[in-house]
Amino acid sequence: GILAMTSIALAACVSSSTEMATTWKDPGVGKVHFDKVLTLFVSRDPAIRRQGEDDLAAKIPNATPAYQVVPESDLKDPAVVKQKVKEGGFDGAVVMRIVQVAQQSTYVPGTTWYTGPYDFWGYWGNSWGAVYTPGYAMTDQVVTVESALYSVAGNRLLWAGRSETIDPKNLTKLIDGVTKSAVKEMKKQGLL
Repeated sequence: GILAMTSIALAACVSSSTEMATTWKDPGVGKVHFDKVLTLFVSRDPAIRRQGEDDLAAKIPNATPAYQVVPESDLKDPAVVKQKVKEGGFDGAVVMRIVQVAQQSTYVPGTTWYTGPYDFWGYWGNSWGAVYTPGYAMTDQVVTVESALYSVAGNRLLWAGRSETIDPKNLTKLIDGVTKSAVKEMKKQGLL
C-alpha cells in the first residue's frame, strides 16, 4: 500500500536535499559510548528495511543491522525481540521510520526587468519594452523521517530527531541522506 506508493512517488522526483528539522537530546545525558549498536529501519517492505539498516550500520561504529538479529517472523513479538537483543549484547539502538510523505506548494512570483540606459528618457523609452517573467507554482514532495537513539541497557531514549527530505530522487538517496544527517547530528552531540 503506502510503501509501494512511496517508492513510486520517490522514484519520480528530480532533486533532493535532507536537513534535520528538529532534534532533542535528553538533558541528563553527557557523552556516550556504545560497545554494540543495533540499527533498525522500520518498514513493512523487507528490502527497504534491509537497505536502511545496512546504510545505518555502515555509518555507525560497532553497529549491526537488526535483520541479522531479528528475522521478519519475530518482529511483532516484543518478548522474542528483547531476548534476541539481550543475547546479542547490544547496549545501544538507532531506530528510523518514515512518518510522513507530503506535498508542499510554493509560489514563485513573476519578475519585471528593463534593459537599456539609466537616464530618464532612455528609461522612459525602454519601459514600454519591459520584460515580464510570469510567476509559477512548484510542488515539492517532503518526506519526514523520525530517528531515535536508545540506550538498550537503560531502556531510555537519549536522542530524537526529525529530518525532512525535499524531492528525494529515489529511496536509496532518501535513506542515504537521512542516515548521514541523523548520524552526523548524533556524533556532534557526543552520542555515537
